[in-house]
Amino acid sequence: MLLDLLTRFEKVYFARTPQEKEKIYRLRYQVYVTELNKANPTNVDHIKKMIKDPEDDSPDSAILYTKSGEEISGSMRVDTFRFGDASEQLKERFSLKLFPFTPELLLCEVGRLIISRKFRGLLILPALVKTSYDYAYQSKVKYSFQYCSPGLVNHYRKLGFRPYAGNLIFTSDGVRIPMMFICSDYEYLIKENSPLVSQAKTYYKNTGIDDISLVRTIIKQDNKFVINKDIIWQQLQEKISEQSITYSFLNNLSKEALDVITNYGLIIQVPPRKKIFRDDLVEEEIAVILEGIFEEVKKDFQVTLLEKGDMFGELSIFLDSQKRTSDVYSVTRGKVLIIRRKFLDDLKKDNPQIANELLFSFCRYFANRLSVGR
Repeated sequence: MLLDLLTRFEKVYFARTPQEKEKIYRLRYQVYVTELNKANPTNVDHIKKMIKDPEDDSPDSAILYTKSGEEISGSMRVDTFRFGDASEQLKERFSLKLFPFTPELLLCEVGRLIISRKFRGLLILPALVKTSYDYAYQSKVKYSFQYCSPGLVNHYRKLGFRPYAGNLIFTSDGVRIPMMFICSDYEYLIKENSPLVSQAKTYYKNTGIDDISLVRTIIKQDNKFVINKDIIWQQLQEKISEQSITYSFLNNLSKEALDVITNYGLIIQVPPRKKIFRDDLVEEEIAVILEGIFEEVKKDFQVTLLEKGDMFGELSIFLDSQKRTSDVYSVTRGKVLIIRRKFLDDLKKDNPQIANELLFSFCRYFANRLSVGR
């Protein structure tokens, strides 16, 4: 209720004029290229320092934004389409062939979500999401799709998105997780404590609408990625108990620390010859290899093979730039535990003892790698 009240003070606008849109294109460039250092994002113009997509001018797309004074503070785009009209790119990206939808069913993709660094931590995200939900309802959209880095999965879950049985998405920046949103699933929004609960109650409670049955088997836990805490715990215990493997990071953690990791992590299963992390990118994940062989490639083309128990992405914890220091590829089929780096900041406040234990374990692992020249 308090969030509903507060977000009313964060007004959301629809970009309709060329001047409004140009400011948004420039903010995209600022966030994606200047701040996150993404590798050649699609439709980038480095001369004008803008990112403008063909969808931005589509009558089936809506660009939402917030502002502070005349400065754009945040933006997102909602692209609606009929299932039967989905492009090959959309079909591939979201594994749409899995779904038994009728051709005329309305879907949408939510993307280009950005918030200016100086305005993060405010009410911009919930305000944009609430307005996009209203827009989807008025447009008669049944299901929404988006994809994100592994470290952002739990953030999108809190909004009401969920992973499903779609394939992992591999981009030039690394692995991404496809997620879907069932607009009428009021009970799921309550379970995730989504900021959309009050709107869903108004729109869908006691209406008898059932959009879940059609996709029930598709939204069940899939072995390509695991987010269920109990399953993550079980898999970690199985791997740690394998006597042939020395986990220099996980093996020496207390039960309490392992339990914390299950709350912040997810496990993904990746095919061979895929990029997992990209050098120089500013992102927030640390990875622990549970199965398979991976290769870490530095700028000087020095290649290090990584295997069960090894970590990658951990060095960025200690760098002011927070940039990744190498490309990482899967050599064989593998399984990786991915933990969001910023969870240590949360733990420093809520459980400093566990935070110190984890940080010490990171340092010990890193020191062991340096001692053997890896």
